[in-house]
Amino acid sequence: MRTFLHIINTWFLSVLVCGLAITVLLVYPEHGFMGDENIFTTFFITVLVGSLGGLPSLLLAWLFLSLIMESPMQVNWKIGCWYAAVMLAILFNLQLIALFGDGRLAGIEVVVDVWPVYAVVFVTLTIRIKQFLLLIAHYSEKIKL
Repeated sequence: MRTFLHIINTWFLSVLVCGLAITVLLVYPEHGFMGDENIFTTFFITVLVGSLGGLPSLLLAWLFLSLIMESPMQVNWKIGCWYAAVMLAILFNLQLIALFGDGRLAGIEVVVDVWPVYAVVFVTLTIRIKQFLLLIAHYSEKIKL
């Protein structure tokens, strides 16, 4: 249960930060193409769409984190694997959306075009690194018993 709570908290923080970043980009007066839109409506819709679109990533990250926590790797390797696993979950989610959506979206262009999502996820994982280390410590104690 702790693993899922860690995943859901990290995912929710990531969706909020990404929603805020995308909203600012969309409604920024000089560069955004939605300069006259209501910022709160844009933020709400962005967070809602991001939450629904990111559910496969959430579930896949939960599976990855469960495997990482049970592995006998060192802490540094677990951290590196966690970052890589989350990025892999996002890649899988993008390709899944492209598969069920417009087929023209599949490929390397989609992977490159969503670079802000990777940046936000990297920042979010870095913000929550202390909670990740506490989770590792909890599972280390659990395995010793």
